[in-house]
Amino acid sequence: MLEVKGTLAKLLAQEDLIVEHRQVETAQFDVEKRILTLPMWEKAEASVIDMLIAHEVGHALYTPNEWDFVGQIPLSYVNVIEDVRVEKLMKRRYAGLPKTFYNGYKDINKKDFFQLQFRDLEAFALIDRINLFYKVGSFWDIPFTGAQEIAFRDEAATVETFEEVKDLAARIAKYQQEQVSDSTSQTEATEGTPIELPQQGSGDKIQSSQQEPTESKESNEQGTEAPTKAEQEDGQKSEESQESAPSPAAPAGKGATSGKTYGDDLEAVTDSILEESIQNLVDTESAPITYVTLPEINLEKTIVTPDTWVKCLEDYWTEHEHFEFAEIDAEWRKYKTQSTKEVNYLVKEFEMKKSASAYARTTVSKTGVLNTSKLFQYKYNDDIFKKIAVTPDGKNHGLIFNLDWSGSMSNVLFNTMKQLLNLVQFCKKTGIPFEVYAFTNEWDRKEAQRVDNPIENEVIIEGFNMINFASSQLKTKQLDKVMKYMFRLAYSMTYRHSRYNVPYSLYLSGTPLNEAIISMRQILPQFIKKNNVEKSHIINLTDGEGSYIMRNKKWGHYDYDKLVSGNIADCQLRDRKVGRIYPMFGYDYYGSSHTDIFVQNLKDHFPSTNVISIRLCSGHEFNRVTWDMDFDTKEKVKAEWRKHKSYINFNSAYTRSLYIQTTVMDDSDNAFEVKEDARKQDISRAFKKSQKGKTSSKRILNEFISVIA
Repeated sequence: MLEVKGTLAKLLAQEDLIVEHRQVETAQFDVEKRILTLPMWEKAEASVIDMLIAHEVGHALYTPNEWDFVGQIPLSYVNVIEDVRVEKLMKRRYAGLPKTFYNGYKDINKKDFFQLQFRDLEAFALIDRINLFYKVGSFWDIPFTGAQEIAFRDEAATVETFEEVKDLAARIAKYQQEQVSDSTSQTEATEGTPIELPQQGSGDKIQSSQQEPTESKESNEQGTEAPTKAEQEDGQKSEESQESAPSPAAPAGKGATSGKTYGDDLEAVTDSILEESIQNLVDTESAPITYVTLPEINLEKTIVTPDTWVKCLEDYWTEHEHFEFAEIDAEWRKYKTQSTKEVNYLVKEFEMKKSASAYARTTVSKTGVLNTSKLFQYKYNDDIFKKIAVTPDGKNHGLIFNLDWSGSMSNVLFNTMKQLLNLVQFCKKTGIPFEVYAFTNEWDRKEAQRVDNPIENEVIIEGFNMINFASSQLKTKQLDKVMKYMFRLAYSMTYRHSRYNVPYSLYLSGTPLNEAIISMRQILPQFIKKNNVEKSHIINLTDGEGSYIMRNKKWGHYDYDKLVSGNIADCQLRDRKVGRIYPMFGYDYYGSSHTDIFVQNLKDHFPSTNVISIRLCSGHEFNRVTWDMDFDTKEKVKAEWRKHKSYINFNSAYTRSLYIQTTVMDDSDNAFEVKEDARKQDISRAFKKSQKGKTSSKRILNEFISVIA
C-alpha cells in the first residue's frame, strides 16, 4: 500500500519526487532535495490518506519556501488561507480531486477530527470558522456575522498567489485583534462592578491576556498558581496549566504585524486541533523503516577479463607439467561434433520465430501508383492503387549469460556448461553479440570491497567477482581456446578423478547471485553501447537462490563514523533513478524474495531487457520453489513437473523462470549407440533411450528462443 500511495503522490505532482514513509508526526516536503516524507498513516482510511497526499502534493507544487512573514503575521493564519488556496489549485488541476477532498473531509468530520461536538460554533474566532467552512462546511452550518466576516470568507476562495495569502491573513489577524481589544475594553469597563456568577452550563470563564502583575500576585496569594514566563509565551501550555481545554473563543498563539506584536490570543485553534488529530492516525508501534540504496560498483575491481583468467590458468598448468589433458580434449572434440545438431536446431527455431514476428509486424501501404488491373472498378471502388508490404527492420539482439560458479553446482556444472557452450555457439552462428560471466567469491579474497566509498545504508558489495569467460569480441581462434578451457574447468569441478587440477582462484565458491544482478545495472549499459544492441537479454544459469546480502550500518556505541554490516531485513530498497521504493525485505531463509526485488529493480532500469532464469534442481529442491503456493496451484505445478521434467513460470519477477530437472541435463547415458548386428527391436530401444530427456530440454529451449526472438 505504501508503494501505491507513493506512486499517487508522484502522479499528482507530475514530478519524480522522492517519497519516503517514516515515523514522523506530520508530512514534510524538502523543497531543495524534492523529498516528500509521509507519515505512516496506518490507522487512516484510504479516502483520508488520498486526501492528505493530494493536500501535501499541493503544498509541494504551489507553496514557496518563503519565511519572511514569520514574526509579522500569525503562522497559523497563513496556514489556513494557504490550505484553501492549494486545495483550490489542486482541484482545478485535476478534475477528479474535488470528490477525493469531499470524501476525505467527510470521513474526517465523521470521526470529529475538529472536536466540534457540543461546541458553540459562533464562539470560534473568524479564522477558525473560515478553516471549518472550507474543510467541513458541507456537513456543518458555519455561522458568519456581519458583511465584513462574509467578505473575508469569500475572499479566501479567490486568492491566487502566496502574496495574496499573506495579505489576507494579515488583514484577518488585524480584524481579529481589534475584536479582542474591544472585548478587553468592555471587560475593563465593568471592573469594580459586582458581577453575577454565571449559571451552570453558561460557558467557561474567560481570562484576559492583559492581566497586570499585581493581579497575578493576588491570584497567587489566593492559592492559584501564576503562569510561568514560558507558559505565558505559549498560550496552549498556559491553558493546560489551568486544567481546562483550549477555548475556541480565545485560541492560543501570537503574531506581529508592522513591527507591532499581536496578542497571545491570535492562533487558529482548529489548525492545531486538526494537526493533532491527524498525528493520532500515525502508527507509532511499528518499527521505523530503513531505506537502503544500491552502490556504484568499481567494475575494474570486479570484472576479470578473459586474458587475465586464461593467463592464470595457463601459468598454473605450466607449473604442473604432470597434468594430462588428452582424455578431456578428446571429449571436447566429441562434444563439438555432437553439439552441431542442437546448435543448428536453435538457429532454425530462432530464424523461424524471428520471421514470424516480422510477419506479424508487416503492414500494407498504398503506393500512390494506379493499379491498371483495377481501373475498371473506379466507379464503385476507391481502392485502385498499388499496395506494398512494409516489414520493419529487426532489432539488434544481445545476450549476457551469468553462470553460477558455486559449490552446489558441482554435480551439474559439466552438463550445464555444455548447454551454455551450445548457446555460445548459437550466438556466434547467428551473429548475436554476447558475454559470458561466472559469479564467484573465490577469485580475489584480499581485495574485499568492490565499492570505492561505502556509505551508511548502502548494500554491501564485497568479496565478489564476475569472471568474463567468453565474449563475442574475441577472435575465432581465441574464442575456441576459452571454450575448451571452460570445458576443462567444468569437467574438473564435476569429476574429481580428472588427471589435472585448477588454481584456487577458480574453485567453486558461494552464490553471489544478488551481487551479480546488481552489477548488471552497470555492465549492461556498457555492453549495449559497445555492441549497438537494441534488444538485450540477461540469462542466469543457477541451481538455487543467492547468498544473503547485508547493508552498511553505523556502529552505535563508540565510534559513530565506523560502518559495520547490518541485516537487510525490515528495510526497503529505494532507487531515486527510477523513482521507486520496493517492498520490504523479509527474513527469507532461501533468499528468493530478495532476489526478486533486485531483478525487478534491474528491469525498471532497463524496461526493454528480458531477464531469464534457467534453474537446475532435483525433485527435492523443487519443493522449495512451490513452498508458498496454495494447494491447487502447487498440485498443478507438480503435475507439470512430473510430466515434462520441467516447469515454466510466467509469473515470477523474471521475464521467464525456466526450471529443469538435473537428471535431464545428464546425457551421458543417452547416447545413440547400437551394435553392428543389432536387431530392429534393439535399434528402436536404443533410439528411445537416446531421446530420453531431449523432449524436456527442447521444451525449455523453445521457450527460451520464443523470449529472445
